[in-house]
Parts: sequence; structure tokens; C-alpha cells
Amino acid sequence: MSIDNKRNNNIEIIYPINDLDSINGQEIKTHVSGIINDVDAVIINFSKVNYLNSSGLRELIQTLKLVNDNNKQIFLTNISDLS
Repeated sequence: MSIDNKRNNNIEIIYPINDLDSINGQEIKTHVSGIINDVDAVIINFSKVNYLNSSGLRELIQTLKLVNDNNKQIFLTNISDLS
């Protein structure tokens, strides 16, 4: 798996690792889909991401929609100059 995760109360913290592309983005979306009913919020921490491409961004947008459709919150943290 190309993500790490941990739970703090009802908040899921997801750490994508290395490149965030369509494959890793799909893993995030699948993971969030599986836990969405058990959490109040999702944090995606980009501290371990080296590269983000448009396919990864598309998967993040779909994850955002999933979270919003379930009336939960999502936060993106530690975003640097990803190129």
C-alpha cells in the first residue's frame, strides 16, 4: 500500500507516500470510502508526497466529493511546492 494512516478519535489521518498519481489516488479514495461512516473528518497529510500529477489531483477531487456527499469534513495539510 502506498499510504499510511492512523486514527485519532473520529479523525482519519492519511499519509500518501512518494508520488500521488492515479494509482495512489485511487487507494486513498478506496480507503476513505471504506471508513467514511466511522469518522467525522479526514485529514490528508502531504508531508511524504514528492510529486502530484493531474491524475492524482482528479482522484483527490473525487475523494473530496465523496467526503462532502457524506456530510463529513476533509482537510489537506503540509502541502509544499509539489511539481
